[in-house]
Amino acid sequence: MFSSPPHITDLTRLSIPEEDLKDARKCKIGECKIRLSDAAIRRLNDDVDWSGSNWNDQVLSVTKEMLVEYVRKYLEGGNESLAEYHDKSKAIPSRKDFQAILEASSYLFDHAPEFVRYLRDFPDMQLPGSVDFIYWSKEEFGLKPVISVTHVTIYQRTRHGDRRP
Repeated sequence: MFSSPPHITDLTRLSIPEEDLKDARKCKIGECKIRLSDAAIRRLNDDVDWSGSNWNDQVLSVTKEMLVEYVRKYLEGGNESLAEYHDKSKAIPSRKDFQAILEASSYLFDHAPEFVRYLRDFPDMQLPGSVDFIYWSKEEFGLKPVISVTHVTIYQRTRHGDRRP
């Protein structure tokens, strides 16, 4: 889990597979085997001394810095701060994907509209009765591991007339 505020030490156990380290070395905007944003690709190209003997350690360090910055920006700006991946010729804006998923969630609209507003307006709206945390994970999805950042909100909705202690 990320601490509050997020800190680089939250990512102490993060590692990047050797294959991804090598792929990062070849990344260009619109042409990358790793799903990254324009800013991330530029940062790797600018901040890593690819001719140095420790370039792989630099990639890991820069990646950790970018992840912490990403979480901080998300906590400040919400969905508008979600990444726009540009590893292929066409950019993919995550915020639009999230909005589409939310709009298709009729169950939430019908049974917890306040939760939908919270998800849509985060961080500008508070949701009493909820607990939030953000964590990172490295998971196996088919061919390559995926490093992701996930925002979890646990919400206990009260029924009309119920009172919380």
